[in-house]
Amino acid sequence: MIWERAVSKVAPELGISDVALRKQCVKHAIPLPDATYWGRLHAGRPIKRKPLGVAPKGVSDRIVIDARAKPPAPEPVEAAIVAARQRVEAVALPEKLHPLVAKTLAAARRAQPDRNGAITGLGGEVFRIRAHPDTLDRVGAFLNALAYNALARGHRFEAGREGLEMVVDDEAIGFAVYQTIRRSLHVATEEETRRRERWDARHRNDWDNWDKRPSIPYYDFTPTGEMAIEIAGWSRYENAQRRFADTRARKIDSRIDEILVSFVAFAAGRKVEREEAQERARLEEIARQRRAEEARLAKLEQQRVEYLDCKLAQAEERDRLRTFLTTLPADQISEEASAIHAFIGWARQRLEKMDAQLQLATIAAEVSGFF
Repeated sequence: MIWERAVSKVAPELGISDVALRKQCVKHAIPLPDATYWGRLHAGRPIKRKPLGVAPKGVSDRIVIDARAKPPAPEPVEAAIVAARQRVEAVALPEKLHPLVAKTLAAARRAQPDRNGAITGLGGEVFRIRAHPDTLDRVGAFLNALAYNALARGHRFEAGREGLEMVVDDEAIGFAVYQTIRRSLHVATEEETRRRERWDARHRNDWDNWDKRPSIPYYDFTPTGEMAIEIAGWSRYENAQRRFADTRARKIDSRIDEILVSFVAFAAGRKVEREEAQERARLEEIARQRRAEEARLAKLEQQRVEYLDCKLAQAEERDRLRTFLTTLPADQISEEASAIHAFIGWARQRLEKMDAQLQLATIAAEVSGFF
């Protein structure tokens, strides 16, 4: 497969990235086409395919690729993609750079490279880039084409936290354009070695000025010329490609229309995801209200049970008191037992009071809707 089509074409068919596919090939000692293979193939010149060798020791000759396929794009996203592809028109680029691109390049040329030799971190008012100072011209040309084509489609740019963001259908989408910089161990030149040796001979014991000792870099940083653009965020839909990178057969400068279609897909996907989030929030609120109502009814049931237990206890006490009074008629008690007469009078008052309390509690519960 990888000798018939480029790795960047085969990897999406398997559901993985081209980097992951290359790692599998290296792991299993599967030869990959070199840089001249595709050029000779497209030119119709004779080509020679490297033979497949035996699997490395300890590595199985069976390759298992477990790709998690993304779900198909919903109808709104698919419709936005179709509409974006239909509106593709050739845009004539002016000779003068777009003001935002010119501002970005000016800021990049004033900036100092980081420890990896790259220009980056230029602020939110310019495009977010990561490039070697020697390759800024190509970055500017790509950004210029991207900006004019985006404006022709009705998009615009606004300042973001880390760089300019493209506003597509009122959705601000961040992105970054970066170049690959290869790092290799630095081999000290004769001049660097001679300069340090002279300094050591003159300042052998001068520890106070040791920080002024000529330094020799540990790494060399070389731009590869390969460039990529990466859209910020993550899309769970299969038709929304997040990253576009140079390949041997095709540069991202020729894929601007595809890139802008992905921006449209991301914008439409964000709207769908926001609507889904709102629907989830609405359903969660309904579920929360249902749980609250169930809790209220459970509490009310508990209160009713407690109320009933209390009233039953009061009614039982009342009935016992009434039974007691009926079994002890006052006319059969001696007149000298004045204390007993007083107790019986108090008991009768207590019985009348309990009857009144039970009646009032029942009426109050009915009026308040407790039942």
